[in-house]
Amino acid sequence: MSDLSYSSMLRTLCDDYYHKNITQHQYRAQRKKILDSIDSEFNHINNESPVQDEDTLLMRTISFFKNKDIS
Repeated sequence: MSDLSYSSMLRTLCDDYYHKNITQHQYRAQRKKILDSIDSEFNHINNESPVQDEDTLLMRTISFFKNKDIS
């Protein structure tokens, strides 16, 4: 699929959410599928790992453990 197709899909999804045609949960689930497809196609990254708790992902993403010396 072309990058323009993915862009169009994301734009349509955002419009649906903005106009309250879908819930926040549906928006996030569909956005994840699209972004995973982009990763798979363009970056050759396989995102088929089990879904983790958002708090766990946030903690790993921001890397709070590196900031523990800040007082």
